[in-house]
Amino acid sequence: DYGLTDRLMAGISRSKGAAEVRNGNVYFNSLTQLWEGKLKYRLLRQTADNHIPFALTLFANAMLSTRSALEDPSSDIHFQDFSDRWGFMGQIILARKFSRNISLAILPTYVRRNSVAFMDMNDLFALGAGGRVKLTSRTAVLFDYFFPFRSKKSKDYFKQQGVDFYPALSVGWEVETGGHVFHLSFSNATALLENQAIPYTTRSWLKGEFRLGFNIERTFTLGSKRTEDVQ
Repeated sequence: DYGLTDRLMAGISRSKGAAEVRNGNVYFNSLTQLWEGKLKYRLLRQTADNHIPFALTLFANAMLSTRSALEDPSSDIHFQDFSDRWGFMGQIILARKFSRNISLAILPTYVRRNSVAFMDMNDLFALGAGGRVKLTSRTAVLFDYFFPFRSKKSKDYFKQQGVDFYPALSVGWEVETGGHVFHLSFSNATALLENQAIPYTTRSWLKGEFRLGFNIERTFTLGSKRTEDVQ
């Protein structure tokens, strides 16, 4: 990810993808070998005097699968055209910092898959929520939750095939060490990208189905910092 300006960020990533195959012949979420390009633009910033009481950010990505196609026309990787390999996501991030320790966000989200399995949905809307609660000056608890509005017809069909979909819920522990930020996370989602995690989470916290993740964040600055940024 690279900050082109104070408000605009661009990024590119590569991920393995989180493919699912159930009951031997029911194919869905088979997209793997994924490339992602993304843009994030901060439209509004919350001000300390509450003249602007919230922050508003627009986020969008494009996802491309480079895996080989299947001949089964009912699968989501029966690619007939190059355009079938693409998926897209658009999101509005409405956030507010309520105090020095508590920040919350609402995330209306739209996911588009150009190619989907039989009885799946090309267009899917979801509503997400996220938050961060600081426990000390260097530690915090985080969470995010996405509820997808999948049609009853689609859900009933996949349920008959032995597939249940669940909202994606993740909780995390954050530790700042000065130059680095460490995250330890637990999630019932198996995918890294929202394009898959939102429509295709099939694990349930109530059944003890979750995964453990760990990552490290580091910010690098190219060129000299502005004087007002230096503490």
